[in-house]
Amino acid sequence: MDFPDSVDHTRRKALEAILLLTLSSAFKLTGKLLGQITGEILSGYVGESPGDLEKRLFRDNDIIPLEVTDAKVYYAPDITLHNPFTGQKLQIEIPLTDNVAYLTVYNPFTKQELQIALPSQSVSNRNINVGNLLSAIKSYNKKYGTNYRLYLVLGKENLSQVVQQNNGIWYLLNPQIYYKNGIWYLLDPRIRSNILITDREWQDVYNALLNLLNGSATVVMPTSYQGPYSNSLWAWINGIGRVVTVYQNGQQVNSVLEYIDLANYILRTPNNPDPSSQGILHVDTIANVQQVGIYNSGGNQNPVYEVNDDYGTYIVLVQGKPLFSNL
Repeated sequence: MDFPDSVDHTRRKALEAILLLTLSSAFKLTGKLLGQITGEILSGYVGESPGDLEKRLFRDNDIIPLEVTDAKVYYAPDITLHNPFTGQKLQIEIPLTDNVAYLTVYNPFTKQELQIALPSQSVSNRNINVGNLLSAIKSYNKKYGTNYRLYLVLGKENLSQVVQQNNGIWYLLNPQIYYKNGIWYLLDPRIRSNILITDREWQDVYNALLNLLNGSATVVMPTSYQGPYSNSLWAWINGIGRVVTVYQNGQQVNSVLEYIDLANYILRTPNNPDPSSQGILHVDTIANVQQVGIYNSGGNQNPVYEVNDDYGTYIVLVQGKPLFSNL
């Protein structure tokens, strides 16, 4: 399926609705004619309802990892105007162009592809967006023979709450969640999503996030700095600080180092031992860990955590909120 041109459909429909109200006031349109025009404007929204989306996406599951197979991201361009009277420059955003990311995703629960549109800002961080990530991992896979994939993770509870909040007259004039021409438009900024990269199957992603959300796992942000013990790396755990993480074997350590290499490849920061420090992508190990001691180094006491169950290492796009929150 071809995605639409870079036109903000929501704003366009809102303008059409405003135009309709203006016409009705100016020309005192009859009820019948007004109804015909209204029907024509809203006809593009006929199809599935937002409630249908929940059933189609989640079925009986609370979260869903959707593999992204195609992505096109548009931004409303800025233009700079020069005021000859004040000598100042004014930058404005062109209002009728897109700030939308169009994604083709694969739903593992239904074994079907879906087209989803999200606000560009929700799948971007500075100069990195979901389209850049998909292109980078395809290039990396081709170059190194790897099999990394990109996932969009949505949460049922969050989406359900936002769907219920989309009501009232403004929603009719300017819908934020709707289905049109085969595409689900999820343009309400309150919809939470996470973008992550892994070479694991969707079942592993699903299991890792379930363990994280039910409190059985923790996010550890490793670096490539070797720790003081065999199979250990220096890392960071939010709320605790700098720690030594002892993995179960060298294969797990090598996997972490490969993810750090991939993050540096995407960020174009070769040999950076801690790409997470850039604040754009996080390299995260999701694992069940327990503290087994303290390592004293230069007067500093750093907790030592041992990995009991490793649910995988992932590269996560940082989106201005706690990772995996509100799923």
